[in-house]
Amino acid sequence: MASNYTENYGLCQWEPGDNFVRTEFNQDNARIDAALAAAEAETSRVESLTGAAQAAADYALDALGPVAYNVYGLMLQQSYEGKPTAFKKALVFDGFVDGSMTASMSAGLVRSQNRITATRTGQGNIDLGYSSTHISLVGGGYTQTYTATGSGTITGLRIKHIRESGSSTTPLSWQLHLNGSMVRQGTTSLSYGSTAKEETVSIPSTPVSNGDSFRFYLSCGSSGLHFYRGTSDLIGGTILISSSGVTGGTITTPSLALPGRKQLRAWVRYSGGSVALSVNGSAGAVALAPVGTRTTVEPAGASCTEAKFALEEGVPQDGSLSFTLTLSLGGSTTMTVYDYGILLL
Repeated sequence: MASNYTENYGLCQWEPGDNFVRTEFNQDNARIDAALAAAEAETSRVESLTGAAQAAADYALDALGPVAYNVYGLMLQQSYEGKPTAFKKALVFDGFVDGSMTASMSAGLVRSQNRITATRTGQGNIDLGYSSTHISLVGGGYTQTYTATGSGTITGLRIKHIRESGSSTTPLSWQLHLNGSMVRQGTTSLSYGSTAKEETVSIPSTPVSNGDSFRFYLSCGSSGLHFYRGTSDLIGGTILISSSGVTGGTITTPSLALPGRKQLRAWVRYSGGSVALSVNGSAGAVALAPVGTRTTVEPAGASCTEAKFALEEGVPQDGSLSFTLTLSLGGSTTMTVYDYGILLL
């Protein structure tokens, strides 16, 4: 017989001189077996609860996706309409209404009419021509309206003027109208004489892209100074444009202070080419994985492709993050990005 027993399960403990009965081993084995069975059952129960909790969490995250997508659409619509969109802590979005969400953008990409455009073909100078006749601009006048067939940057307008006698200087007021709105204006000084003279009116760089329409308006208070007409009978000359065709580019947000997050979901609406999205932390950029695409319409009603992205592991945990949207033309001649939204889960 055993002299002693263990404290918790009463297993036999023998001294060197004890006699033992073999059936005592059966008793010990039964107790050990029961303890192991109980431990296994508890482990299974805990694993089951953990799995249920994870499934519930996954379900909640999946359920947030459609809700966030709807919020994203509503917030973009409010942004387009100029309404407040103060809630941005868990949803980063940009409808390109202004440049507030753009820290950097590749040269050649153009933000215009609430969209970003990349065009393979560049737009160069536009020759309006000169005729043999000229007009006074005391009451003002326009150049011909032109629609860009590529991308570039308007830098000025070259004009030609003449005065029948004498020489002096006079101010010339100018405006640049882009897609029906006046976007630039200023005044420059012209020096003139009795012989025809070409001068360049320089303006702040103004990007244009495929489909943008524009024209100049000029006004001069000197009735004796005449400006040469173009071939269209309006103001002649040359609209100066620096060509900037591209095959793609990137747009990066400012560094944004954001709440804690475990996963990211994102949507980008665009036409032509392809898009990619990455999140930038202190350790570098992490690409979001493409999930799929569908055909839809953007808030202004244009048919487009909507790409969905996700990042479920390895999301940077920095207090501040930035995001980079990459545009690639591929086989397309032009592409347009209408908006994007990124949900932090």
